[in-house]
Amino acid sequence: MPNSMTGFGRGEASHEGARIVVEVRGVNHRYCEVAARVPRELSGLEDRVRQWVQQRIARGRLEVSSAVDFPPGRSQTVSLDTGLAEIYLAGLAELKERLGLPDRPTLEQVARVPGVIGLRDQPVEGDGLWEGLEKALQDALAQFIGMRRDEGERLAADLRERVGKLRGLAEGIGSRAPGLVDHYRVRLADRMRELSLAGPVVDEWRLAAEVAFMAERSDISEEVVRFLSHLEEMDTTLNLSEPVGRKLEFLVQELHREANTMSSKAHDFPISRDVVEIKNELEKIREQVQNLE
Repeated sequence: MPNSMTGFGRGEASHEGARIVVEVRGVNHRYCEVAARVPRELSGLEDRVRQWVQQRIARGRLEVSSAVDFPPGRSQTVSLDTGLAEIYLAGLAELKERLGLPDRPTLEQVARVPGVIGLRDQPVEGDGLWEGLEKALQDALAQFIGMRRDEGERLAADLRERVGKLRGLAEGIGSRAPGLVDHYRVRLADRMRELSLAGPVVDEWRLAAEVAFMAERSDISEEVVRFLSHLEEMDTTLNLSEPVGRKLEFLVQELHREANTMSSKAHDFPISRDVVEIKNELEKIREQVQNLE
């Protein structure tokens, strides 16, 4: 059963006190393209996430976003900028000497200088969080693939129904095709009688030659057989569990080609009318196939 390329999945995991959330969104795309968005704590794992997903998805444009929440106070430490403090003290000493001031700066005054002392997040090793990130990825992708599978089943059911309609139209054209020559013979004979200057006499040899020429040019039996064969192949392909989108796109192109040839060779209004309906169905199939992986 083919898969759709659209879907959504969400996964969550805990690792060493950190809560990791991953979301996966997918839309149609000709190839497999993965955009991974990770927080700065996991920046070293961005390529790893992208490759991990690409190994499991064949087609579609996927957006993989992740977030990490740490417990309060777990990732913070005191930050001291001694260089800034030294520059500040040197400036105060110069000011004291120039102005002849008796006071000396205290520790409290130096600590109040912006940037000298503060809190900062402890650096986090991304590799240490890969285990939790991978678990969240697995859950998110499993949900994502499940949604794509369900959508793929609905698309496949719709395509099978349309293939059945196309088969009926093609078989109708095939059953009408053998009578085209006789119909053309009668129409041509009537036309020759109308144009004959010698009265109702018809040159049977010339009529037979024209009919034979028309029969050769208007024979669409091969096109009908190939059209039905492509439909059988499409039916078979829709039962496969592997990615089939590109193959179905090719079959739709071939069906369009055969339908155009049938219409141009037959020169028959009912057949042309059925071909118009065939093309209408093929366009709907083409739009649906573009959603399949």
